[in-house]
Amino acid sequence: MNNQEKQTFAKKSLTNALLKLLKDKPLQEITISELSRESQISRVSFYRNYPNMEAILEEHISHLLHKWNEENHLAFETDLKDNGRNDLQLASLFGHIKEHEDFYKLLFERELLQLMIPQLKIVLIPSEKSDNFAAYLESFSLYGIYGWIQEWIKRGMTESAEELEVWLRMREI
Repeated sequence: MNNQEKQTFAKKSLTNALLKLLKDKPLQEITISELSRESQISRVSFYRNYPNMEAILEEHISHLLHKWNEENHLAFETDLKDNGRNDLQLASLFGHIKEHEDFYKLLFERELLQLMIPQLKIVLIPSEKSDNFAAYLESFSLYGIYGWIQEWIKRGMTESAEELEVWLRMREI
């Protein structure tokens, strides 16, 4: 196994172990020693790959969201070009969250869902705006989307992605 394969294996083991431990207790109560035991990855390997346990979750969120975005990028661009809006992308985002419901619900239950905000920004708003008004508008949109996600999970994720897409297409913003 080369170094890259070892690093990938270590990261995957740490991620799986952390998600398992999070099912039983809050992140603040999980120690690096406990994570090392559960993952069978040394503390040294943990610190070689991550500055803290939140970084494991952030990387996992990044992986999930970027994979989803890459798989659907062409459809999103077409919808934006044809309709001038990103309703399909937002509806698909809810479908992605539903597909990974256990993970996102776990983040919500452990009060860690906000870790997805920086990755949502990268995926949904890929370029920085130098104009203040545009930057404020994008921030308003980003946190509005995050609010929808948070409220949807809180209310049990009862609406389908298709229902949410209809609602998104009705909005005037």
